[in-house]
Amino acid sequence: NDSPLILIASERFLERFGEVITEIASGRWLRALADKELKEVKNAAADRVYEVKHGRGLDLTECNPKRITVCDCPLVDIAGADIELADSSAIVVECLSSWTDGSTSSDVAQKGARAFMRRLVLLAASGRYASIHVILCLDIDVSGVLSSEIFTLQNALIQQSGCFCEDVSFEYVAPRTLPSSIAFRASTTPSSHQSHWISNMLHDENVIE
Repeated sequence: NDSPLILIASERFLERFGEVITEIASGRWLRALADKELKEVKNAAADRVYEVKHGRGLDLTECNPKRITVCDCPLVDIAGADIELADSSAIVVECLSSWTDGSTSSDVAQKGARAFMRRLVLLAASGRYASIHVILCLDIDVSGVLSSEIFTLQNALIQQSGCFCEDVSFEYVAPRTLPSSIAFRASTTPSSHQSHWISNMLHDENVIE
């Protein structure tokens, strides 16, 4: 099965991370993976082929990682995520530099961090996603203020009783490994719970970039 893996992203994400999307779509993200991670990607690709064919199990040497096609979808913008995956989970990507906006002011950094925190809290409380994976790109030096805000952010996302979102995880990456982190997460996500609206979107050529 040579069909690509479809990555449903927000328009906001496409506008902010053009170079990252190029790395993902070209397949260059695979070069940054460790051997263990590459094996996981191949394993996931083999599982997807098995799901489609319902045939014999595949040896990993027979199955190459899926090509990834990135599609933009305004509904993901409305939901507040950056990327929506097929297992009712979401990826949110944030560069620390967006909190400071080029300023060295502690007040500016705190204001930017708190705005991002509100976004995540609302996303977790929306009931749309069972899990949210936050990727923080450390594209600037992490000051004491930023470290404190990251700690506060993680504490704010501890699961509350009755919240549909069961898990909010955090990953910290360098700019050069951001494409591989996103693509690895998407490539190893189970596809068996794909939602109906995503299936419908895949047939709309207007959303494919």
